[in-house]
Order: sequence, then C-alpha cells, then structure tokens
Amino acid sequence: AGARRAGAGDGLRRRPGRTAEAAALLSAALQVARARRDLPRQAGVLLLMGGSATRSGDTDLARQHLAAARDAFIQAGQPGPAAGAALDLALLDGDPAAIADARDQAIAAGDAGRQARADLDLALAVRDDDPRRARRLAEEALDLASARGDFDLQWRAEALLGQLDVAEGRLDRGIRRLRGAIDRIERSRLVLDPAASAAMARRAAPAYHAIVDALLASGDPQQAFLYAWRLQLAELPPGGLPVEDRPDGAAFGELQRLAAREAALRRALGVARARDAVPGGPRPTDPEHATALRARLAELEVAFSRAVDRLRAAHPDLDALTALRPEDLEAVRRDLPDGVAVLQPVLLPERIALMVVRRDGLHVVTVPRPAGAIEDPLRVIGTAMRLPGIIDPARVQAAADALGAVLIAPVRDHLAGTDLLLVARTGPLRAVPFAMLRDRGRWLVQDHPVVSVTDLRSLVRRSKAPARPVLTGTDLLLVGNPDGSLPGAEAEVRHIADLMPGATVVIGAAATEQSLRRLAVGKQALHLATHGLLDPDRPTASHLVLAPSAEDPDGSLSYGEIPGLGPYLDRTRLVVLSACESALPIEAPGDRPDPADGGSGQDPPLASIAGLAAQFRRAGVDSIVGSLWKVDDAGTGLLMGELYRQLASGADLAHAMQRAQLSMLAEEGWSDPFYWAGFEVFGDWW
Repeated sequence: AGARRAGAGDGLRRRPGRTAEAAALLSAALQVARARRDLPRQAGVLLLMGGSATRSGDTDLARQHLAAARDAFIQAGQPGPAAGAALDLALLDGDPAAIADARDQAIAAGDAGRQARADLDLALAVRDDDPRRARRLAEEALDLASARGDFDLQWRAEALLGQLDVAEGRLDRGIRRLRGAIDRIERSRLVLDPAASAAMARRAAPAYHAIVDALLASGDPQQAFLYAWRLQLAELPPGGLPVEDRPDGAAFGELQRLAAREAALRRALGVARARDAVPGGPRPTDPEHATALRARLAELEVAFSRAVDRLRAAHPDLDALTALRPEDLEAVRRDLPDGVAVLQPVLLPERIALMVVRRDGLHVVTVPRPAGAIEDPLRVIGTAMRLPGIIDPARVQAAADALGAVLIAPVRDHLAGTDLLLVARTGPLRAVPFAMLRDRGRWLVQDHPVVSVTDLRSLVRRSKAPARPVLTGTDLLLVGNPDGSLPGAEAEVRHIADLMPGATVVIGAAATEQSLRRLAVGKQALHLATHGLLDPDRPTASHLVLAPSAEDPDGSLSYGEIPGLGPYLDRTRLVVLSACESALPIEAPGDRPDPADGGSGQDPPLASIAGLAAQFRRAGVDSIVGSLWKVDDAGTGLLMGELYRQLASGADLAHAMQRAQLSMLAEEGWSDPFYWAGFEVFGDWW
C-alpha cells in the first residue's frame, strides 16, 4: 500500500496480458495457416510458439511445438529449416547425440548456415568430455561462418577456440584468439541496432570472463582489469534510437555499408579458401585474385577504422564502445584523489576476481566462487526488495553478509582509509546496491559513501571538469506529480523547495515535457518526482510520466526521447529521478524473424536497457540519482529531504547520499534497507 511510485502508477507500469495476447495471436495465425494448407507458414508459426514456450520455461510445450514444426518443414520439403527446428529441439535437453543428428540433417540439406550453428552448439556440448572433437567442430564452424560473413558465429567460434587453448595451457594463443573475438564483438556493436547489440553483449560475457581469467593466470592484472571494464561497457546498450534517428545518421550508415562490403569480401575470400582446400575439386583460385581480395579487405579495414574515428570525434559518448588502453588506467590512477578507490568485481565461472584501483596502484584478489555464493543471496535480496515484508529481515541481513564475505572482506585491507568507494558492476551485480552489503557486522554505507560508475574514462574527464558548485535554490528545477496521482511526490518537491529557497517548482498539469525543456535551460540540477514505468516486454518503451499537452497527448518522456533533452540540459550536472526502478536495467526476449522462410535458426534478440537513468548520461548529465526497486512513498520523501539538506550545506553528492541513508538507518521504522538502499548515485559525485 505504501509503494511510492508504484501506487496508482502500477497499473500503468506493465501492459497486462501481452504474453497471453501474443499466444492468442500465434494460435490464430496457426489456424489460418492450417485452413490455407500452408505448411511452411504452419511450421514457422509452430517454431515461434516453441521459442515462446522455451523462454517461458514450459519445456514440455516447447518440445511439442518444435517437434511439430520439424515435421511440418519436412512435409513442406524444406530440410534446412527442419534441421534448424530439430536443433532447437535437441538444445532443450542439451543432448549431444540429438544435436549431432540435427547437424547431420543440416549437412544433408546442404544448409551451411545451420550446419555452422550446429557445429558450434555441438562443440559447446562436448567441450568438457571431448575437447579435441570440440576443437574440430569449432574450427569448422569458424570456417563456415567466415565464408558466409556471419560475424556472430565467427566471434562465438573464435572465443570457444580461445577458451579451449587456455584450458590446454596455451595461454598466449588463447589470449590472442579471445582478443580477436572481443575486438570483433565491440566493432560489430557499432553498427547493430540496440536489440541485436544487447543480445550480442549477453552472449559475449563468457568471452570477457575467459580473457580476464587467462590474463590473471598469465600475470597481467592490468590488462585483466581493462577487459573487465570493457565488459562493463559492453553491457550498456549503444543507444535507444533507430539508426536513422541517431545523431549523424549518415556516419552510422557509412559504417553499415563498410561492414556489408567487408562481409562480402570475407565471403569471397572464404569461398576461395574452400575451393583450394578440396582435392580434385574445381580449378584452384588464381593466387593474384586471392591477393587482391586480401588487399581490398585491408583497405576496407583502414576505411572502417577512419569512419569509427570520425564518428567518435563527432560523438564522444560512442567512445565507450571501443577498447580501453593501458594508458587509460594509468591516467585514472594518477587522477584519483587520495582516499578514493575503484572496485571492479568480475564473476568468473569458478572464482571471483576483485580488482581495486587506488593512486598507489592496481590490486587484484581472487577468491573461490562456490555454487550459489552469489546467486542465492542475490535472489533473497531481490525478492525482499521487490516484495517488502515477505522475507524475514534477518534472512536479508544474512544474504547481505554472504555477499560482503565474498565481495568486500577479501579486499578489506585495500579499502582501508578509503573515504569514497566507486563500484563498477556487471551482470547480476547491477541489480543490487553495494551500499547494503555487509562486512564485520556493518552495512558498507556505514564505512564508505558508494557511487556506481560505468565509464573508466569519465574519472579522467572529471579531473578537468569545472570546480564543484554548491547547489542553491536558483540552480534547481523541481517537477512533481505531473498526472495528479502522486500527492506524496508533490509534498516532496514542496518540502525540497522550502529547503532550497528560489527553486523553480512545476506541479501537476503544468509539468509537461515542453515546460521541462524550457525551464531546464541554465539549471544545474533537475529533480523529477513522478512515475517510472518500465515495460518488461518492450524495455525501450519504458518512460517517465509527465503531464499531457497538445504537443504530447500521452504525457510520456520515453526512453528514446531522453537523450534529446541534451541541448536543454547543457548546464545540468545532476538529475534526481525520484521514481520507481528508474535505474533498474531490464531486458526482454525479442521476436524471431518472420517465419516465412522457416525462421533464421538464430537466437532471438533481446531488447535491453541499462535503465532510464542511463539515458540521462547519454543526454550529457554527469551525475544521476536513481532507484533499483519500487520505493516507498513516505520513505522516499524523508530520504530526499535529507539529501537536499546536505547538498545545501555544501556536501558533495556522494557524502550527501551517504548521510541521508545513515539518517534513515538510524531512524526507528526506517532502518530496513528497503527504505534507504534503493537509491544510488551514478557517475560523478560532484
């Protein structure tokens, strides 16, 4: 009942029945296809239904649909798509024999694309029991993918080969392969749409983990740290807008054209190699032709690099998609103030690498990762914060102790004397605030202000930023209760206005997007107390609620529109999103391509966002305050009041948040982390 930006907005947050609606539409499509005796379309719809059932966890239904899809493709005389459906079916159980059978079907059908996918899936299935066979299959998958210009399968096969090299003790060769795979991943992400880019980042995490592990084993902690940061950046979507709507769409188009030309050249070179490799086959390739292909490919690589450089120069925010360099780490280390430490935990398959950067250098500690050591306490904390009162607070505290034991205690000595802790998180750790981890019976916030950082180089840029201002009322724009359903939000902004005389206050129907753009110009800080509405089915449709207007009848500030505020926030250094889940990263399965050709056989893409707060970083705002769960209305009002009281007294943002959280922690009735830990500082700490 007290859930703050949920309240009346909870009904808006999710589109009810979207999954059921999709199922009904697929069922109707299947009936139409059957009525028309359209076997290929029947098979395609059944394939979609099987994928949907797989994602929902109903494996029995998935098997039923996928088997029916396979049989329908066979009846339709489409052996390639039938092999793809058979492979999906085999992957449900991870049965190597069934995967091998699907591979044989793809070979018999002459479908090189599905054969390459089956090669890689079978290699993954047998890698532990038969690494030699896994290597042969991965090499075959790489050759087929290279011939087809399939970048996704190329990097996945190359990464697997690198992991096999590392497992066999060939560290140098394994690291080279993994570097190549990751470079391909990061360059490809520049020309992918956000959904495909997010899907690639999700699949790429094991490659990053493998190279971090290998670099640590080879005695190169500096490079390991840099690749850990590259994973941090890879998990951030490259944008929320279609290519044509992004700044300098022509530059993105140039990259896409160059990528397409590169794929065509690589296919031609792959065909030449394949022809030469067949004894007694067609006439071997003219050596001069192959040399010319390689020369043209080299020229294209140079052109691609120049295009990326031009794009980076025009849009510095895209620099986060390219590789970090050792000098970046050295620049950060030199510029870190005394008493500030950066903590980067990396969750490797069998151990945890904890990397700490301070002015005195880089320190790496590795600890074992027992089964469930991270997942179990995260599950308890996540459930407790989403559903307060369901789990005994003692269990939550025990879970926080368990996480602190593996993430904080091993580097305790390296954090000694630290006045400010900057944390870079990847994967599942992005959903838990480190302020609520515990060590030696204390919440981490009791010992350190905690700030979440996403870009290593922002710490260098910070040293060149203007001097930190002391926030005054005239610097502040307060927006509250735009749709009239949040009286608590209105009371919150009025209370802050009392603490910050001279603040501009916009309440209710006046709080339109147009008024926000007009009034934000020249302000140092923007506070939005409203509904944060996440769409779990289409994350990029998530938005903040503002008041409707003639220009904007639905009154929403959408995920994709937030970066467009940049020209109006050119002096804004702080945005506070006093809204539910405003910093929560979410992802949802996308749809498979049109099944008219039987489906592509590729994994469905993900729609993924790093959170609404992250979009304000793309708008050029250095400091964000956002929440990771549905925050309590009254508790949020108390926390925000103390935050601004501290800012008005001259405290920096990190210490102001720490003191606000400590005031809640010390207050009877508000000491549960549900009330004080949900809000975090992201980016610069002023």
